[in-house]
Amino acid sequence: FAKAAGKPWVGNMSLGDDTGGAHDGTSAEELAIDAFVGPGRPGAQLAVAAGNSGRTTRHFHWSGTLAAGQTITNTFPLMSFAMGGTDNDIVFIDLWYEGEDNATVQVVTPGAVTVSAAMGADSGVVCTPSGAVQIDATNAGDPENGDNQVMIQIDDSSACTPSPAPASGTWTIRLVTNSVGPAGGGRFDAWNFSTEQSRWVAVATCDLATSVTAPG
Repeated sequence: FAKAAGKPWVGNMSLGDDTGGAHDGTSAEELAIDAFVGPGRPGAQLAVAAGNSGRTTRHFHWSGTLAAGQTITNTFPLMSFAMGGTDNDIVFIDLWYEGEDNATVQVVTPGAVTVSAAMGADSGVVCTPSGAVQIDATNAGDPENGDNQVMIQIDDSSACTPSPAPASGTWTIRLVTNSVGPAGGGRFDAWNFSTEQSRWVAVATCDLATSVTAPG
């Protein structure tokens, strides 16, 4: 209506998602925003929420650089979930690394069970005494940016009998570099979500970079 009337307009999007993609401006939502308010479109502005995760008390972002032959490890503690039922006590980690690199992602439970998925593979739901673990690395060469995405979910899946909530204790994530691109290893980034601890888990190695929510 504003465009038809020859008037400028400003829109507001007070929403965002910590695990909403690669946080690099290439998602469908971000590209749609660019199409509305990008260069050559004067008189149009859209304000998008930055979110509330850029705080030292929310250790929800992990980044680094892959190197040939290297294994990178991070840990996070969990306390007792108390939701009850199934499929509602969830830790979700969204990890991205460059398309020319190749890595295997592993999760080690507090009970010392290791679940693993190579690039392009899906572990499926693995039932352990510490909870269900799934590592889905099938989005290798994402169509929007060419990078590799790995989705990690730890929960009380109803696919398991019994279906315990994610166990208290220390959980470990490993990135095992299988190979790197011609320019050497590239950057990786991971963001997490949890139904415990106000939507985050406190990863031991963390930073506040790229903590603006998508599509911001």
